[in-house]
Amino acid sequence: ATKWDRMFQLLKDYGAEHYHVSPQRKETYRGENLGNWVHGQRCNYKVRQKGGTSYMMSDKRLALLNGIDFIWEVIKGRGLKRTSSASVCKRPSWEFMYQLLKEYFAQHNHLCPIRGELYKGHNIGFWVDKQRCNCRKRLKGQLGLSSVQMSDQRIDLLNDIG
Repeated sequence: ATKWDRMFQLLKDYGAEHYHVSPQRKETYRGENLGNWVHGQRCNYKVRQKGGTSYMMSDKRLALLNGIDFIWEVIKGRGLKRTSSASVCKRPSWEFMYQLLKEYFAQHNHLCPIRGELYKGHNIGFWVDKQRCNCRKRLKGQLGLSSVQMSDQRIDLLNDIG
């Protein structure tokens, strides 16, 4: 595997652990300067957008990073913005991902996608892991009963799948 492939896997592992894939610029993870690597990917993307050499940000790399909800642009004072090569990408709604999970269950007959597993271009493994985490937080009293993150209705919907 190339260094890029190893760093990409490291970023996926980081995302599974931290529930986002935007480490701070100087942040290290498992001994690697992952934040600096992420910054480099954003720079390579900008070069590509301006018509520069794209071998550093190939179509394949772009698709892989988009597949894990990579944030392409940091807007000073306003946080992060997700973009793709064509337009701004919004994070799929909870309802969309819930429907996708139902389809996944119908096809695979289980609700245990591995972390980072993509289904129809969406990181279903990450989403399921996040729902389980929110449910645990709710059961420990760390989320309110009416929390949008994990309401009674959402718990019921997820339990009804299978």
